[in-house]
Amino acid sequence: YTEASSNPITTFSFYIASNSVPSGKTVTIAFWYHMYGSNMGTLRCYGHQGSTYKATIFSASGQQQASQGSAYIKASGSYSTNSTTTNYVSFYGTTGSAYRSDMIVDSVNMTYV
Repeated sequence: YTEASSNPITTFSFYIASNSVPSGKTVTIAFWYHMYGSNMGTLRCYGHQGSTYKATIFSASGQQQASQGSAYIKASGSYSTNSTTTNYVSFYGTTGSAYRSDMIVDSVNMTYV
């Protein structure tokens, strides 16, 4: 969750790590998000294999919901592994130019098949 009331523009990030994923598997990342506000910034999600960037899972800028009470939106994406290592998902959020740019990510799930 970002708290945008303390301008200037703020960027947050966090990483979630999985256990070692075998080579040749497809990693899928799914999560729910809410981005409502007239000054909304940008939310991005990336998949990583070890320290290597693998895929942009999600990127959205500006208001995504019609109201504060609108349902969360589900996002997902995937990438293939080429070695056995720990996989990560990273989120980067940048608030907008004023206090109406709170955003939230919920229920992150990383699986592989």
